[in-house]
Amino acid sequence: MGKDEVKWALWYVLERWVKLLQPVMPHIAEELWHRMGNETFVSLEPWPEYNEELINDELDIALDLIERAIEDVQEILRVTKIMPKAVYLYVGPPIEYYQVASEAIRLINEGKTMGEAIRAIVNKPEYRRMADKVANLVSKVVDGTIPRKIVDREMELRVFRELSNYIKSRIGTEVFIQDATNPTYDPGNRARNSLPGRPAIYIEAVKEGQ
Repeated sequence: MGKDEVKWALWYVLERWVKLLQPVMPHIAEELWHRMGNETFVSLEPWPEYNEELINDELDIALDLIERAIEDVQEILRVTKIMPKAVYLYVGPPIEYYQVASEAIRLINEGKTMGEAIRAIVNKPEYRRMADKVANLVSKVVDGTIPRKIVDREMELRVFRELSNYIKSRIGTEVFIQDATNPTYDPGNRARNSLPGRPAIYIEAVKEGQ
């Protein structure tokens, strides 16, 4: 986003937040309202209205995936006691994986068993050559490894890259987002374990003496 877009978004949120604050903290709300340059009383302003056009369900899902990845890294660090030098997240396996996972999610949500979902997908000509991978992906959907809500490969990779600094701030060390289909650094050969909605993780430990 450009600076003007960021400024607009922040102002949009701030203006509505102050209006929502008014019934709870009226004096502070009025002070903030006037410091924003308004000459009216916020108590007389119309109540904010819900704008469905500003809701992006895919972005909400992508943000949930980021939070889940952060929790996965934090859990690994907690269990292994590794002192991390850097964390590498391998995001975005091949597009076919997303197609299979999305179809599996739909079928499972319709009440199909894992076996029924596998057979239904493998019976499609484009997936017969990857029957073993289909079975693995469907099982990952069933056991919850792959979230029941995912986005497409392009959006998942883009959001992880754009929010890499946020991920870094949450984890507390350097974070590098790698394209799982073409990683530039993968000493642990982890990229091949990347799943839709579930990046593979490689943690580079601080060496003794560093």
